[in-house]
Amino acid sequence: MSLDSLKERWETLEKIPFPESLIGKRPGGENLLLLESDLGAAILAVVFSEGKPSSRTLITLDQKIESLKNALSDIDDDNSRKYFDELLALAELALSVSAPRKSLLEKKE
Repeated sequence: MSLDSLKERWETLEKIPFPESLIGKRPGGENLLLLESDLGAAILAVVFSEGKPSSRTLITLDQKIESLKNALSDIDDDNSRKYFDELLALAELALSVSAPRKSLLEKKE
């Protein structure tokens, strides 16, 4: 997948309202509204940096992907689950199109 595909899929997801059933809820102890915001910012950072995000963005993606995975097990509404499954897929795609940079980051740790 390419950066163009990532951008297009993000723009599609961005048009879908945040699932109302999850407003004020904390599945897995996570504030999904903030998590969505953090992941969206990181995804756009990857897109606008043309796949060369900062180390901080890569760390954010790693951490927030894990947080979302933990929260997903507590989301039982189908529409909400579909929304956050797509957000997770986009975050993982953003990380994968930045893979060469991610490898360098892992070597430094």
